[in-house]
Amino acid sequence: MPAHADLDITATPDAGYEIQDWYVNGQPAGWGSINQQHFAFGNLDVTIHLEFQRLINLVHTTEGSHGALSPGGNDGAVPVGWGDNAVFTATPQPHFHVATWILDGSLAQTGGTSFTITAVTAERWLAATFAPDMYTVQASAGPHGGLSPSGATLVEYLDSQVFTATPDDNCEVAQWWLDGQPVQTNGTTFNLADVSADHVLRVTFASPELTLERTATRSVLLSWPAALDGWQLQENADLNPTTWVDVATPPDAVGARNQVSLAMLTGKRFYRLLKR
Repeated sequence: MPAHADLDITATPDAGYEIQDWYVNGQPAGWGSINQQHFAFGNLDVTIHLEFQRLINLVHTTEGSHGALSPGGNDGAVPVGWGDNAVFTATPQPHFHVATWILDGSLAQTGGTSFTITAVTAERWLAATFAPDMYTVQASAGPHGGLSPSGATLVEYLDSQVFTATPDDNCEVAQWWLDGQPVQTNGTTFNLADVSADHVLRVTFASPELTLERTATRSVLLSWPAALDGWQLQENADLNPTTWVDVATPPDAVGARNQVSLAMLTGKRFYRLLKR
């Protein structure tokens, strides 16, 4: 090179790289990533050397409530080398699960505890959201009535579900059973609150059995289970469906049964219980 010559040098990094620094005679010049330099060498011999470094892109991370995202966490910035893959792991809190992965504002994946951004070559934005677990309540009804809802019902964690039983005519709800254990006697509704596991719910129905007993004092003792409320004792002389009348004598509670003692009359008498 002629003495006192000037020289323009242009550096062109490969894709995914940038100039780390220029070195003049083995010493860093501190020019950073500037890709063109003008040199006035005068009458000196000079050695020019360049070092390149891979570009780093940031993946900005956001985690929804009820879970954690790693690496990065909430409002994080994860550096990723140009062209590298970035693997992220979402950890839900108990009774929650990963709902969605959102990449650059668009749905990228539904569910799953891990997500990979392949070949990162630009700044990216990643968010993980979480949702409550769903639990199944298998609900069924015994004979002489129905239940709503029935079958498999999905209930969100810590939510409640109300079930309604509808007895057949002249029947009533006898018992509600949850996971094989009695939880409520009578009542046409049952509220399953704060659901945090799968359950099996069953409701049973009953119509009271009326017992007739002739006593030594020539009276008739009629009785039925006291646990079954709202039943009216009626009588009829000829089984005509339009001539049933209420028995005026109120029942006495004797132990676990309702009892009515009536004087024995001549002729036929028929008795029944009617749900009121």
